[in-house]
Amino acid sequence: MALTRSILAAAVICLLGTQNVAPSTLSDLLATPDNYNQKRITVEGILRGGGEGYVFEMYNTIAEALTMSPWKGIFVVAPKSWNDCACDLRRAQVTGVVNSKHHMINAYRCVLEAEQMKLLSDDPVAPWPDPIAVFRNETGKRLFLVFADSEGETAYTAEPKKCTPVSFLREGTVRALSMKTDDTPGRVMAKAIGFVTRPSSPYFDPKNQAAYYRVTGDRIEKVLPTAARSWGWRR
Repeated sequence: MALTRSILAAAVICLLGTQNVAPSTLSDLLATPDNYNQKRITVEGILRGGGEGYVFEMYNTIAEALTMSPWKGIFVVAPKSWNDCACDLRRAQVTGVVNSKHHMINAYRCVLEAEQMKLLSDDPVAPWPDPIAVFRNETGKRLFLVFADSEGETAYTAEPKKCTPVSFLREGTVRALSMKTDDTPGRVMAKAIGFVTRPSSPYFDPKNQAAYYRVTGDRIEKVLPTAARSWGWRR
């Protein structure tokens, strides 16, 4: 969901002229989104996504949240004040304005421009369906993390002293590249081959379905789950 707020602003409605309505169910909104167009409503559901902190999908049931079929969910844009990224698979209450005329590229039922959000569950509502890898950039500079496998390459920006979660890829390589002043890739600082950690490994965290890695000046190394707790990262 690599969308900026400027792009999202063009995709959602202006908040002027909206109407307040009584709290509604997500089922009602999913069934008849046009009935709520340009209206301010409150709904509860299960969030998915949120890696960038301000864009989510919301689903009505656990099964739908796990399969993540866009036509069974809505697209939620969090308020600017929202900073809790540990929202994936959490139940939440959202108040905001509906745009039933826009469906984003994945054909969601509608877009909800949130004004208020509140988590109703601290823990995920179901076990994680997919393993992830979490890379902590221990350097003092921004880096590019480039993952390569038989399907091609995917790049992520890793901020200094922060964690970057990524979906597990097939067996391949990961490279850490420096970032030039113009935000383009620089030299290769570190490289790891066959970085995927098996669930049977002591380096795999079954609770979070995650494996942890530390990126230093010249190395990418595995980190035990007990050691990674000090990072303060939450899935």
